[in-house]
Amino acid sequence: MANKKITEELSLASNQLDRANDVLPIVDTSEGTAGNRKITPDAFMAGTPATTSAPGSMSAADKVKLDSVSTANIVYTNTDQTITGTKTISTQNITSSTNKPSAPGSGNIMLYARNLSGRVFPHWQTPDGREYIAQTGLARNPVVSFTPMNGTSIGTYGQFATTVGTVSHITPSDDLIPYMANLASASATNTNVTPNTTNIICSISTNARIHCRGSNSNGFGGFLYFARLFFPDSSYTNNRIFIGMFSKNPNATNIGWFDGYPTTTDNPDGNYACFQYSTSRGDTEWQFTTKDGTTQNVTPITGATFTVQKVYDFFIYCPRAASTITYQLNNITDGVSYAGSTSTNLPSATEYLGGGFQLRAPSAGGSNLRWNRLYIE
Repeated sequence: MANKKITEELSLASNQLDRANDVLPIVDTSEGTAGNRKITPDAFMAGTPATTSAPGSMSAADKVKLDSVSTANIVYTNTDQTITGTKTISTQNITSSTNKPSAPGSGNIMLYARNLSGRVFPHWQTPDGREYIAQTGLARNPVVSFTPMNGTSIGTYGQFATTVGTVSHITPSDDLIPYMANLASASATNTNVTPNTTNIICSISTNARIHCRGSNSNGFGGFLYFARLFFPDSSYTNNRIFIGMFSKNPNATNIGWFDGYPTTTDNPDGNYACFQYSTSRGDTEWQFTTKDGTTQNVTPITGATFTVQKVYDFFIYCPRAASTITYQLNNITDGVSYAGSTSTNLPSATEYLGGGFQLRAPSAGGSNLRWNRLYIE
């Protein structure tokens, strides 16, 4: 077809078209009222769709596919759409985030994934912004969970708890601080181990060791450690704090959690992965520390200043047969999070560890710590 301007006054006859070369759209002006006229989108789309296959047109099979698409079976990717009805999805990958998303609207819950200390968890959140980790099955997981109960009792699941110090329960006056048990370093002089003779501790720990790093990717090893703690005193001087997993067990010389061994020195014997804070070492920030039974590795957590009267969440994650252990420290009070990892001087693969936390004070009644949860999986 020769170059020709197409206007609303012009129709194209079939003998004017070259199917092999013309690239302009072909518009049939016979639809609608008689006479030449401007084609509107409504007029262009009017009429009955083809039900048979003609040369150059949509096939009948393609028409059936398009006709089956409706808002009832489309899953939209933007956040403003609501999916209704029953949808069958064989598998679904949910990208994880370290940040908590905004709360859903009234009458809804939000499902998503979050990365906590290197481990990805499915989460759900309610309209008031409260966030929950979806509970995994416990059949194959050796789980330990310690919680405060009434009076001075401790709720335990998975293991018995060993406590040192005076235990009491504090009803919080601030709803930012959860219900907690208070441990006061007031009741144990550790005379059986020489470095302990003048120091007082408070702690809670498992009374056995059932978790290890592991050496087989299909084996039993790996662990997740979690503790929520609060430091209520106005200051902490001449203190050591150990929070995490430790290998020593009570033995002939009474070295273990119950005797305060993890805080006898800044570099105790054994295998461990833990958070440490020691004024005798000159710490001002939290440290993440690992030891393989021989050599200790101490990593300062940059920016994570030890601050009193704050609620902290401590996470340590070791996958099965891991060559890297990850950690995360959340200052819940101020909404600040710190995370990192280390591959240096990890606990021996087959050395079994027990979990807990411990604070050492220079004198009886010198320091307190409060705890809301100890969880190991």
